[in-house]
Amino acid sequence: MARHLLKNLEEIKKVLKGRRPSLFLDYDGTLIPAGGGPEDSGRATALLEKLSKKYPVAIVSGRRLSNLVRDVGVAGVASAGTHGFEVFHEDFSMVFDTGKMAKARLGILKKKFEEISARYPWSQVEDKGLAITVHYGWMDRTKIPALRADIKEAAREPVSEGVIRLRNSKMALEVQPAVDWDKGRAVLWMLDRPFFKCTLPIYIGDDQSDKYACKALKGRSITVYVGCIVEEACFYLKEQAEVLAFLDFLAA
Repeated sequence: MARHLLKNLEEIKKVLKGRRPSLFLDYDGTLIPAGGGPEDSGRATALLEKLSKKYPVAIVSGRRLSNLVRDVGVAGVASAGTHGFEVFHEDFSMVFDTGKMAKARLGILKKKFEEISARYPWSQVEDKGLAITVHYGWMDRTKIPALRADIKEAAREPVSEGVIRLRNSKMALEVQPAVDWDKGRAVLWMLDRPFFKCTLPIYIGDDQSDKYACKALKGRSITVYVGCIVEEACFYLKEQAEVLAFLDFLAA
């Protein structure tokens, strides 16, 4: 069973002794609080600047890559956007080829989702290029099941055809191309780049999509899930504030 990370720092010190760690961090809900403002982003940026001077660092987020690079804004930090479908660093980059059929289906679904969203106040459709996310965190909670049912019905045919997949995210549903790629595979790909080569990865995330990374890295890294205990991760942290406490520990 996963153990509380901050209660096992002596063990972490022993594991890291003589090793060079690398950091792979989710952004929203991990590096900054969910729905965080400019003050939170500013603190995260300052911490990333300090950490990136000591360790190779990557942000692995559901955000679109262009938005992630803009918001992180720290030179030398790698960015993996849209759950790892797009990666950028000064020394390497990658955009996963999802295929023409999946792109065409996403274009059709975007219009359908926008029509559905118009019927549900405070829902939002986000086009990420390689995926589409329907956010409902600001909605009336009693209307969420109906919205989710409508989204699943709209996506039923391409899902059954195996062209796209529907995945749960934090207070959102996301459609992605049904390809053999996720945050875990993106992190493994980055670990083969010279920038991260021969490092001991530390992965921290709080989203459903972060479980794929924790599972892919289990046994070869320090994996941490934020918010609760999950079987995919070795350690857990209770809340986002504890993430910052651990990162301050590493920075020091």
